[in-house]
Amino acid sequence: AATTYTLAGGTTDVNSAVIDTQGYMEATFLWIFGDNADTATFTGKIQGSADGSTGWTDITGATTSFTAGATNTGNEMLAVAVTSPLYRYVRAVSERGAANTALNGLLCVLGN
Repeated sequence: AATTYTLAGGTTDVNSAVIDTQGYMEATFLWIFGDNADTATFTGKIQGSADGSTGWTDITGATTSFTAGATNTGNEMLAVAVTSPLYRYVRAVSERGAANTALNGLLCVLGN
């Protein structure tokens, strides 16, 4: 399930589309980055909700982050997965700060 494509370089925080995990045992989010600016910071996390619209809660341990260096985070990928989701609905939260972080794509793969 595609959630976001081509998020230009920036520092704004962005939430993905809501993913319904009914019938699946795993949801894996894959962030695909473009050319990030030096010193850019990024934290990606998965949140869950019982109804898909309210009560969004960070899922413990479902997070990843980086601080960009001169060349170490351009055109890279990061993934975070949750198994047996505690919530029927999940979404990815992209927290971008300090300098431009370019997101070329965000995918969610559901599986058993």
